Amino acid sequence: MAEVHFYLRDQLAEKTTIHAFISYDGYRAKISTGLQLPTRFWNAKKQRVKESMEFPSSALINHDLKKIEDALLEVYQRQHDEGIILTPNEFKQEFLSSKRSPVKVKRINSFWGYFEEFIAYKKKHLADIRDYDKSLRKHFNW
Repeated sequence: MAEVHFYLRDQLAEKTTIHAFISYDGYRAKISTGLQLPTRFWNAKKQRVKESMEFPSSALINHDLKKIEDALLEVYQRQHDEGIILTPNEFKQEFLSSKRSPVKVKRINSFWGYFEEFIAYKKKHLADIRDYDKSLRKHFNW
C-alpha cells in the first residue's frame, strides 16, 4: 500500500514550499506541490497548515494538499491494478500528466519570455514604456 507524506522544503526558512513524498513498493517519489507558506504556520505532526486568522489561505492550501494526496494515491492504485510498478521518475511524470494533478508544471522561460515579463512590470511603473520597449528590442536583436 502507498503512503503520502508532506514535508517542508526548508524548515528554517521564513517562507518555503511544501513537498509531497509517496512511498510505494519499496520506492519513494518526491514531488513539489508548488504550494508555499510561511514556515511558522506548518503543523509537522498533522502534515497540514495550521488554521489561523493570521493566515487565511490555510484552508485552501489544506484542501489542495488533500487533492494532491488523492491524486497520488489514484495514480498508484491505477498502476498497481494493472500490475505495473513505476520508478520514482516515471511515477512523477505519470502524476504530473494526469488530469487530476493540481500541481502546475513550471514553464521554462526563454530570454524573450523574461523580457516580456519585464516590460509588463515596467508598464505598471512608467508612464510611457513604448520608447523604452522599442529601444531595448533594437539593442537585443543582434
